[in-house]
Amino acid sequence: MMAPFRDDVTLLYLFWQPLNHAAFPEFQSHRDEVACLQQMMSGARPLFKSATYGELLEDWRSGCNEEWLRAHVDRLQQRYAVVIPPEVQNEV
Repeated sequence: MMAPFRDDVTLLYLFWQPLNHAAFPEFQSHRDEVACLQQMMSGARPLFKSATYGELLEDWRSGCNEEWLRAHVDRLQQRYAVVIPPEVQNEV
């Protein structure tokens, strides 16, 4: 899948998962599918990468000296870093 993209272009696939994602086989299945796609895209352009929103936020936090960005990351984590309750796990 070669395309006329510059070498510095990256296609980033971001996806959400709960903090207790290991309790759900659907999230592991999704990760497996993403890994398969990443392998199929190996050597293609644009470069394909994937990450969870949690991984992206941790990356922002670790490389940041700006207080406004740290505060923004904190708010995003408060909103999206959630645990799916046990009673919902049984319904899925």
